[in-house]
Amino acid sequence: MKIDFEDMIRLVEEYQIEGYFILSVRKRIRSSEIFNDISQKILENIGSIKKHRDKLSPKEGKLYQKFMNYFSRCPMCAKMNHQSNLNQIYFPTNPNQKKFRESLLNLMKQSENHDKVFVNRIRFGIPCCSCHKKVFY
Repeated sequence: MKIDFEDMIRLVEEYQIEGYFILSVRKRIRSSEIFNDISQKILENIGSIKKHRDKLSPKEGKLYQKFMNYFSRCPMCAKMNHQSNLNQIYFPTNPNQKKFRESLLNLMKQSENHDKVFVNRIRFGIPCCSCHKKVFY
């Protein structure tokens, strides 16, 4: 079974799989085994997020969906953000991340009160992976 290297890298980045490493594929290590490992990590990440989403009340579920739609595109290049990145922001694990999420929710709420004329003039949001790397690294 042939697995495209670029597809594997795209999956690793899209689902933010940590703890992976790339080996040259030799007879001892089959690419299908590597792909299976990556697939397992993806399923674990999806399961973790699904567990969080299932605990949301209907009202919280609507806010979550609104958040995901609102920040779905990078404010700099307009590319789609990875849902896994947005999920990590929406379901934070430490107090600083919780403050950041609350700030984003406040900005989202405040922007609803502004006239639509300003939508194209002021952009805020969550940068995609590529723009984040360009700006912060």
